[in-house]
Amino acid sequence: MTKKSTYFSILVTAIIIAVAGVLLNIKPIVSVLDTMRDMVNEWPIWVLAVICGIVFAKFKHYWGSILICAIVVALGSQIYFSGSLSNLDLYRACVRGFSFLGIVFIVDYIRFIFKI
Repeated sequence: MTKKSTYFSILVTAIIIAVAGVLLNIKPIVSVLDTMRDMVNEWPIWVLAVICGIVFAKFKHYWGSILICAIVVALGSQIYFSGSLSNLDLYRACVRGFSFLGIVFIVDYIRFIFKI
């Protein structure tokens, strides 16, 4: 299985899980999707995800470095949006990191499709 087909399989699986969660009204999936929908307008996550996806593209341990970036971005954006880490909302930070990983995944998949 090539990387492109593996990425496509993961993308289709994620879409099926999201659609099934909404149609069957599975509360944890719907809650995460609602929170991610609220975070769509947070431009720092988009910019940093695209930059990290492109900068770390040739690293040997690509997803490990992206995971570390997701943690740093989730905590950094928590400071940016709320002013401090003293009132850390762990759920929102985890969903923000998950959103970051999703954006990087899509950027990487587009990079594979167009061979950038």
